[in-house]
Amino acid sequence: MKCGYARISTQDQDTQVQVAALLSAGCKLVFEEQASGGRSGIDLSYTVCLSNCASVIRW
Repeated sequence: MKCGYARISTQDQDTQVQVAALLSAGCKLVFEEQASGGRSGIDLSYTVCLSNCASVIRW
């Protein structure tokens, strides 16, 4: 299954455009996350996305 990962860094932003593009690219499942760019490490929803999908498109 092809999955997508949309991420924003502030509450003022919106993942709507990213999600639309990922669905348009054929993603069946899209994980969304709001996280600061200053954080290090891989975020939990991205890790879940990687472990459950045959291919991942990251926006």
